[in-house]
Amino acid sequence: MRDNPRSFSAVPRTLFALREVSAFRKFTLISSAALAVTCGLFALTPLGGESYEWFLMGPPVALLAACVAACIVTLPAQLFARAVEWSNLGVGLMMCFLGSTRETGRGACLVVGCGVALLAMGRVGLREASRLGPAVPPALKGSLLLLMVLALADAQTFAFLGAVGFSGSLARMDPFVPSMIAATGLFTIGFVLLLRLSLLGLVVNVTTCVILMVVMLTRTDDGKPLGLIVGAVAGVHVLAAIPTFVMVAFKNRRISSRLTARGRAVVTPVVVVSSMLVAVITWIVRSQ
Repeated sequence: MRDNPRSFSAVPRTLFALREVSAFRKFTLISSAALAVTCGLFALTPLGGESYEWFLMGPPVALLAACVAACIVTLPAQLFARAVEWSNLGVGLMMCFLGSTRETGRGACLVVGCGVALLAMGRVGLREASRLGPAVPPALKGSLLLLMVLALADAQTFAFLGAVGFSGSLARMDPFVPSMIAATGLFTIGFVLLLRLSLLGLVVNVTTCVILMVVMLTRTDDGKPLGLIVGAVAGVHVLAAIPTFVMVAFKNRRISSRLTARGRAVVTPVVVVSSMLVAVITWIVRSQ
């Protein structure tokens, strides 16, 4: 990767709207992103009956920024838009599993809104932005894009959890808050390194995930349920990094290309739809 002097940061300096997308697809994209914003406002602000908390304002603001970013043809903007939707989908799932009965309903709403936005986005904009960026071997491009989205999404998720901890609601989980803050910083560093096509970013992210899994999955205190969720999020990141490690270890880009292509075509929609179904079913069961 180092033999390529160009990087994903070498994108057009002038921001412009999507050009290779039909008017209908643009309308669908913007509408679905706006739906996610609406669901975020309903789930996390007084507009939906939630009491005001400063840290709950972050996700809706990020979703609004993602709505704008989804229409901008630069790779960082497209990655940011998808990362925000994934991060908030995860927040919604945590609300479903860990929140009260009323919070479960709002969490399911957030999951559905973000899920619809992710399905509508698909490869729209991302393919165009990738072509405008630097030339990267196809076997590497798909894996790196996925890993960068996951790095940003996890950074946002753990930043949100760290903010929740500072609010006092996780006061008894003292080690949890600094862990989330450290993870946020490390995933951000990893994203920047990946954006510059450095394998060190992959190492930083995976190492962070492994440490989180060990720390969170071995918890025995009141934070065990949340620790399991954090560990699961980290585990997904590690699994997503396996194709790239296979390619690097065995120098077989064909293997990595096949795994990445299958992941883009099958795994992502399945995960999104499954998350939506789980959230809705959890809400129905807990509201009985």
